[in-house]
Amino acid sequence: MNSVSIIIPVRNGEKHLEKCISSLKNLSYAELEIIFINDGSTDRTGEILKNSNVKVIETEEIGPSRARNLALNEAKGEFVAFTDSDCLVKENWIFELLNGFKNENIAGVGGDQLSPPDETDFGRKVQDFMKSIGFITGYIKTEKKLKEVNHNPTCNVMYRKTLIKDIGGFCPGLWPGEDVELDWKIREKGYKLLFNPEAIVYHYRPENLRKYRKMIYNYGKVQAFLVKAYGFFRKIHCLPIFLVIFIGGETILLMKHFFYGALVILSTFIFVEAYFLLRTHSLTNGFVFSKLFYSTLVNWNYGFLQGLFKNSPIKKIINLNKRKSLLEKIFGYPLKQGPTFHLLRIDRLIDEQLILTEEERRQKERYHRVLDICEKYIGYDNINSIIDVGCGHGQMLKMIMEKSKKKIDFYGVDICDALLDKARELGVKVSKIDINKDNFPYPDGKFDFALAHEIIEHLYSPDFFLMEIYRVLHPGGILVLSTPNLACWRNRILLMMGHTPTTLDISLTQPMDIFPISHKFPIGHIRNYTLEGICKFLYLYNFNIVGIYGLYISTGIKIVELLDKFFSKIPSLSTYILILAKKR
Repeated sequence: MNSVSIIIPVRNGEKHLEKCISSLKNLSYAELEIIFINDGSTDRTGEILKNSNVKVIETEEIGPSRARNLALNEAKGEFVAFTDSDCLVKENWIFELLNGFKNENIAGVGGDQLSPPDETDFGRKVQDFMKSIGFITGYIKTEKKLKEVNHNPTCNVMYRKTLIKDIGGFCPGLWPGEDVELDWKIREKGYKLLFNPEAIVYHYRPENLRKYRKMIYNYGKVQAFLVKAYGFFRKIHCLPIFLVIFIGGETILLMKHFFYGALVILSTFIFVEAYFLLRTHSLTNGFVFSKLFYSTLVNWNYGFLQGLFKNSPIKKIINLNKRKSLLEKIFGYPLKQGPTFHLLRIDRLIDEQLILTEEERRQKERYHRVLDICEKYIGYDNINSIIDVGCGHGQMLKMIMEKSKKKIDFYGVDICDALLDKARELGVKVSKIDINKDNFPYPDGKFDFALAHEIIEHLYSPDFFLMEIYRVLHPGGILVLSTPNLACWRNRILLMMGHTPTTLDISLTQPMDIFPISHKFPIGHIRNYTLEGICKFLYLYNFNIVGIYGLYISTGIKIVELLDKFFSKIPSLSTYILILAKKR
């Protein structure tokens, strides 16, 4: 039988503490250790614990995260279970949590939350409401069987002790949300988390609307801390984006067509009321749930907004020397010489296998989208020679080779010897040049078709780049150019909130660790263009625009991907821009 330590931090929890302790003592499990941390309580908590015959650690208001970490060092069990002092556990709670640990790759197992029998009427409504929106928040699950999840709250969860100690335990100073951060670190290590609906705790909820608002505000604030540290990794993190888009769109609609704007607002209210009416089968409860919904929406987003501008307790520790040596390996020479655009391209990172294969998959998806558009507009049967400017390891040219039915001469230029060797193996005629300053080693008018996929944003001399492409294209030749969109929908929201666009680098040698995402490596974007700007720039160098398309990127976050796909239909708002331009 596995030994288990149960850890419960408590501060001023006298109201439900005796019932909590009683339920723990009724657990039907022998190898059990119960540890309470009395975190500087000023009520009867200390007295109750003293008379309860449980292990108690006394602290002076250090917060739940530090309290749990302290107890972890004292715990003797192979597994550690966590709950809260306002929770009552079911008799078979430990057994059901342990049942989820089917193999060594399972790091943690959580369970369901129900209302206690003596819960207040308001608390019961809060419980039911949170259950009804569980598919968004992930706090209260709606699954009916054992299932893998991204997160289990610490009011009902069990972990392997050695594993959570190895990853550093809970983030000191972070509360609430310390459990979300811990689970994120666990999953980053490749471990899994499971949810077992049979592992039940009965959780008391806030007893009035004021306390509920405060709780939701704190939830929102801490989610902003998590987003600033790790980027968007939960469904609920996209809520502020949706809200900003809705409010912005509704404002524009009201200004232009007041009737339709008012109709959208009215329809939204009706939809919310109808949803909760169907969920509760009660007009009264439906009204209460709607009130809780709007209160949640306002207070969570207000907390999130506050959190964006407050100092976060989450400190991402970066070993700069290790990072520097890793980047030097990628670049091939010491960083003090100053990396340029070609040394920071994503395909170099892929080639060195220094980023996840998932990132490689996303890059290839973009290649396919670009080439599908090219094939539809141009067709490869009328092309005799192609140049890929910044060809990398020749992946895009390889895809064209596979699609084309006639013999085409494939040429590529780049600066990296290792990548050019790979492109050469594919049959590409390659030349090593610095695109910023070296003339292309080809005669005037040699090529029918030029590819410049995600290159121009890396260049400190884009004018020279365009002049050379113009020179080597024959009259009527086509340039296919893609680049991130400075004015994409996401950047517009970020700039409105006072944040840096995601498509720009702050430093060319250090990772970007700012809201809303963190780049593990610099991506080398030193300039960005809007759709209007890139079109005018191409026209200045004697190119006529013959096609404009929006491209979306795969982020791994379904909601963001859906928005990206939607806005890709509007090139001026799409994340990436694809331009087809003909030499005049």
